[in-house]
Amino acid sequence: MEWDGFTLSLTSEGLVELQWIGAGVLEAKPSHCTSASFRPPSATRPGHELDFRFRFPGGASGTKTAWVRVDVPPAMVDQVRRFMAVLWRDYSVPDLPEESRPAAEAPGAGTGAGVPASAAVAAPPPPAVVEPADPAAGAATDAVELERVPEGSVAWILSPAGERSEELFADVMERLASSDR
Repeated sequence: MEWDGFTLSLTSEGLVELQWIGAGVLEAKPSHCTSASFRPPSATRPGHELDFRFRFPGGASGTKTAWVRVDVPPAMVDQVRRFMAVLWRDYSVPDLPEESRPAAEAPGAGTGAGVPASAAVAAPPPPAVVEPADPAAGAATDAVELERVPEGSVAWILSPAGERSEELFADVMERLASSDR
């Protein structure tokens, strides 16, 4: 799709491409996209806006991340919504809520306001407890508690996890809970 000298597409090679016609191009694998958000208008943002964050392994001059914001004209809103749904659903690219941004990106430090409550991300499931099915003689019988890293923690890599990641996490925890280790 194209508007005002800008093109947004998924290429035949499977790359997310953002192109400013006559100025520059950013191409990246969807797996390098740590979040892709479609922001509605707010008190501090008069129109719709796309917010992409990319993380690249290595990189020139130590630059490993890229953050791109793009204004979306009203005529393109429906097409952009469909495009973003493909990224979220088919490529498991998460939609990072604005309130989970690092402090340096918080409203006032950049542009944007909080996400409406209707767009809030569900809380992560409680920690799972995995107990050995039949512990060997002399082995410790204490349950091993596995916990998820809390959102907002320094150790958190992506927030929120994509739907497929949540399904994988639940499946692995279920298999661990019912295994014969």
